[in-house]
Amino acid sequence: MAETQRTLNQDWKPWQSSGRQKLTLTYTDWQSLMQSGDISMATEWAFYVNIMKDGGIPVEYVFPKEKAVGQVMAWCIVKGSKNVDLAEKFIDQVISKDVLENIMKDTYLTPANRNVQMPASLANRVLSKEKLDMVRFFDVKYISEKRAEWTERVNTEVLPHCSEKQLSSRPSTIGPGDQSRGRWSRKRV
Repeated sequence: MAETQRTLNQDWKPWQSSGRQKLTLTYTDWQSLMQSGDISMATEWAFYVNIMKDGGIPVEYVFPKEKAVGQVMAWCIVKGSKNVDLAEKFIDQVISKDVLENIMKDTYLTPANRNVQMPASLANRVLSKEKLDMVRFFDVKYISEKRAEWTERVNTEVLPHCSEKQLSSRPSTIGPGDQSRGRWSRKRV
């Protein structure tokens, strides 16, 4: 993780002063930017790359030598819930073989249920257990420790260099717990 932080620090300044016309941080921007030729490479989850492929965008997902970043999604029951039995039945249904097979076919997400068989037609589109060694997962503890610092850096080193047009076109904000605003702002978030 220390090496990643050094790399981020070295790469931060050139990126911040690059004069880019578009600050793009959300997956919904990639398709139009690739079609317009504004970008030729981006980081993205494999499922969205596959959705772009389905839309006719000539894009491929590759695993960098440093490994791709993976994410684990989970269903949880909140402590103190009134309908725990119903919630457990819902989770059982969601992780059932039949439901996960359909989710995999529709979203290209890797199923957690080992009984789900991946069709050959999805072998190059869904992360298989054979490819798991090419993926690393978020260090949640590290991210939690660094989030305030990173938020401060975005607020002080990146956002001041963005135009109002860039900031007003963003669908979300960066900042811990800030869900109240739906647009970027030069104000601290």
